[in-house]
Amino acid sequence: MRRSLTALVFAFLSFIGIGLSAGVAGADPLTPAFAEICNGTSGCVTADISFSNRSATVVGNVFDDRNAGSTTAVFDFYTANGYYSTQTRTATNERKPFHFTEPGPVGGINLVRVGLIANATGAYTFVADVYKL
Repeated sequence: MRRSLTALVFAFLSFIGIGLSAGVAGADPLTPAFAEICNGTSGCVTADISFSNRSATVVGNVFDDRNAGSTTAVFDFYTANGYYSTQTRTATNERKPFHFTEPGPVGGINLVRVGLIANATGAYTFVADVYKL
């Protein structure tokens, strides 16, 4: 119920044109980040993604509701040549923080596609595409 109310408030504020920062407090406003996004069935993910010359660093957490199964956050990394690799983080009945770096090839990672999997059903929910600026 609380998450539904929060989503409703954000939707209303967006509708009337009042924006709220999606980043982590104190973060550079140009840092690609997104606020907690939920799949509506099993859990949520929030992340701050930064890019270096070749790599991408992801900091955030994955949350799993108290339901059957667990929730997995999926991070697909892409280069200019296409798909490069995948990392996942899973939570079961908890909020689990993560902080990892995916080293990239020459040319570097320029896109991270984020999704959520409700492991009880296998349903995949697209969350965000985060591009290197």
